[in-house]
Formats: sequence, C-alpha cells, structure tokens
Amino acid sequence: MSKQIINGIFAGLVAGLLIAMSSRSEPSEPSSQTSQTKQAKDIYQKYRHSLQMIKSKQASLLEEIKQARTEFTKDAHANPGVLLDLMKSASTETINLALRHASKGTGTILRLKDVPDPGQPAQPGTKGLLSLDTPPSQLEQLIGPHNNFLPGYFLEVGARMLNPVARVTFVRSHVVTLPDGQSTTFAPTDGWGTGFLVSRTLFLTNNHVIPTKEFAKKVGVWFNFQVDAKGLPTTVDQFDCDPDSFFHTNVALDFTLIRLKPKAAASAASVPSGTPSTNPLVSAGEIWGIVPINNSPDFILSQAVNIIQHPKGGFKQVAIQENELVAVYDNVIRYKSDTEPGSSGSPLFDNFWNLVGLHHASGDVEGDEFVDNEGIRIDRIVDDLRKVHGETDAGRAILAELGL
Repeated sequence: MSKQIINGIFAGLVAGLLIAMSSRSEPSEPSSQTSQTKQAKDIYQKYRHSLQMIKSKQASLLEEIKQARTEFTKDAHANPGVLLDLMKSASTETINLALRHASKGTGTILRLKDVPDPGQPAQPGTKGLLSLDTPPSQLEQLIGPHNNFLPGYFLEVGARMLNPVARVTFVRSHVVTLPDGQSTTFAPTDGWGTGFLVSRTLFLTNNHVIPTKEFAKKVGVWFNFQVDAKGLPTTVDQFDCDPDSFFHTNVALDFTLIRLKPKAAASAASVPSGTPSTNPLVSAGEIWGIVPINNSPDFILSQAVNIIQHPKGGFKQVAIQENELVAVYDNVIRYKSDTEPGSSGSPLFDNFWNLVGLHHASGDVEGDEFVDNEGIRIDRIVDDLRKVHGETDAGRAILAELGL
C-alpha cells in the first residue's frame, strides 16, 4: 500500500504540472497569409498531438490519484498500521504531501502530528485512531452494558473491611478423616478456614469450620495474616476462642457465631487505625474493627459479590473482579467470585461494602468444572439469631451487641 500511495503522490505532482500547462491557451492556426515552411507545419502538428496525449494522460492520472486517495483513506481508518508503514518507507515531506492530497477527499484523515511515534507502534488489537476532528462526545464512552464506575470511597471502606477478616488457625494438632477413609493431620499454625468479627468479641464463620465447642478449643483466630505492599508478611495478632462464654451454631444454614477471649493489651498487635485501648484487657474488635451485620440486604442479579478470604489457608486475598451474582434462592445466593478451600466462612459484600452473605461452598457443576460458588444469605442468619435469642434477656443482649 505504501508504494501505491507514493506513486500516487508523484502522479499528483505530475498532474498538478499538467493542469498548470493545460491552463495556457491553445495556439491558434497560423494565418494563411503567413508563409509557412513544411518544417513549421510539422512542428505545429507534433505539438497538438503531444498536447492531446498529455490531456488524455492527465485524466488517467487524476483518476489514479482519486482511487489512491480513496484506498488510503479507507485503509488508514481500518488499519492504522498503514501509517506506520508509510513512516518507515518515506520521508516526512513525502508523507505530509500524501496526507494533504488524501485529505482533499470526503474522508477525514490523520495528519502526521496525529500519528504515533514510529518508535512506539500501535499495540495489537488497535482498531483505529481518532483524528483531531473527532467530536468530544466520542472521546470517552461507557463500554458494555454495565456501568463499572465505583465511588471514591470504595477502596477506603474496603480497606477497613479487610481488618476484621481473619484466618481460623489450628493451635493444637487435629486429624481429619476423609470420606475415602484416608486421614490428614493438621499441625499447629496450619490454616483451616476464614471468619470475621461482627461485634467487638463475636466472630462469625461456618458450622463446618467450627462445628462444636470442643472443636473450637483446637483453633484460634489470626488477624492480620497477610503481606504488605512490599510482599513482606505482617505481624499476626492471635485471639483465642471462648465457646463457654457464647457459642451458637446452625447446621442447616452452615454458620457458627462464637465469642473470642479478650487479651492483655500489651500482647495485642498495634492498632491499624484509631487509638489503642487503655484497658488492661483488649477485645479483637477494639483493634481490628468489625463488619456490621446488614439485616436487609439487596440482591440484584449481576451485582458484584466481593470476598475477603484466606484461600488454601494462606495469606489474606480479595476477589473483586468477575464476581457477579448469578442466582438468588430462599437461603443462599450463587456468584462467580473465585474461592478455594480455606475460603469457607468469608464475608460476602456488595460494591458498597454492605455484608450480604457468608461464603460456604461451591455451587453448580457443568461437566468437570464448577461454574459458581454459594453463600448463605446474611438475612437468613439474622432471622435464625432473632428466633433463637429474642425471647430471653441474655439473648436480647446478644442481639443488641450485634446491632439487631
């Protein structure tokens, strides 16, 4: 294409000269009264013949220029790479001349100053380049059916919600027998699941993570088990479970609410935000904050379901992409958010960081692959807590502690 354009350029130059030549008046027939030699007549006839040939060639050249201009304009819009080819094979003056000729047509074409530096070619997938004549309304557009804008406080609030989420960690050895009869031994400090604070001392996770009071005595809760921006592990802050103080579990809804023991303030990790407690004993929530319980969440298909979790019992991770809600049922919701073993007990948030559920399992299967994950609706957990604890003073105190 670049050779055709360059040929068109020179054709245009020739055509311009020919147009200038054709603008001169044609000589008249010599007077019969003027004596003419045969040689003069021959010269005159040759000149007329040459002029006719030039006019014919001029029309052909102009048509070629028009065709080259059309093809150049079309290719430049469809494939910006043609501009880069030009820059590699022609001088700046030649390119400018070509663009001036091409821009005389009906199409809009880029000027040289609009073309990327040839040292930085357009990336694969580039469909076209905008000219300076592009209307401002077309410079930025929403892409796709959904508005992906998030409020400026999204990251600020998300960072606060990160702190109350913790890893459930073994503090004593535990042997797990699998359905096939094989057994696996978990050692102290091994990860087991995820959970989060919903009050200063109450910790929410799955029933299959902490099923009984006896099991709760084998595990502790590790806050701040994560890496910092430099990739270095941060200081872990462990709190022990206190099932004898409060323990509520529901197998059908797969959740457990358990109290954590306060500990000496001197042994607690530094406060990530706020003022350290002056009390001799400090609760986990005083240091790490809480995830407020939302007793009336909204569920809208395709809304985001963000998860803060400890997949595979490892460092804390977040899932905030490709995480749309795909189904809503009486007790559970299904979503595309990524999880792994160890994520059980993680909080589920919408894009305003409202708590909407408790992750507990994988969901539907197509072939050999899971296509979504499943969580317990937080409003169903609230319903169960109110039903069980709403009739006694001690129970109502628990509900008040949860803000219910």
